[in-house]
Amino acid sequence: MTITGFRVMEIPTGCHVWLGGKSRKGYGTVGSRDGGSTLAHRVAWEEANGPIPEGLTVDHLCQNKACINVDHMELVTSGENSARAHRLKAYCPRGHEYTENNTHRNGHGWRYCRTCHNEAQRRTYAESKAQTR
Repeated sequence: MTITGFRVMEIPTGCHVWLGGKSRKGYGTVGSRDGGSTLAHRVAWEEANGPIPEGLTVDHLCQNKACINVDHMELVTSGENSARAHRLKAYCPRGHEYTENNTHRNGHGWRYCRTCHNEAQRRTYAESKAQTR
């Protein structure tokens, strides 16, 4: 599959991984006519299915942000997309498992890794002690 001349690599999961540029968050990007960039998975969706209706966004069912396989996508509201992504995470970005003892929830219900939080607190404390010496 190609979009505007870029290639993808199909991996065993069936994902078509975008080999062109990527955003800081890992989404494939493609140059747009106005000189900016557009998310590659949105371009792929629109080429296959037409315009994305207002109020909806493309959800990666495979959870691979660089995937542009439209069979791995579904249109949902932004709220549903965020809720799905949050429910599916079993590990924090640094690889600590979200367990009952290692998970903190804020007032909005979002999960935070206690291990990462505690490590950050220890670093901040050590840095403040080092600056006072």
